[in-house]
Amino acid sequence: MPDVIDCSIEGVYDEILGETMKATVIIKEQVEITADAIKAWCVARLASYKVPQFIDIRDKMTISATGKKIKK
Repeated sequence: MPDVIDCSIEGVYDEILGETMKATVIIKEQVEITADAIKAWCVARLASYKVPQFIDIRDKMTISATGKKIKK
C-alpha cells in the first residue's frame, strides 16, 4: 500500500479460531488512513486467510537494540 511505511504481523488469541492475525502498520506522516481502508486493500490483493483481522495504526514502531521489531 503506497501510504504504508512499515508493518508487522503477529498472532493474537481468537475465541473461535484459536489464533488470528494482527497487523501493526506505520503510515506516512500527514496521511490519514483508516483500518477499514487498509483491510479493504488487503482483501482485494490477498487470499482471505492472509488478511489481518485486527489493524493497529501507529506513528512509529518500537525497535530493539539489535534492530528487531518489538511487537508487544
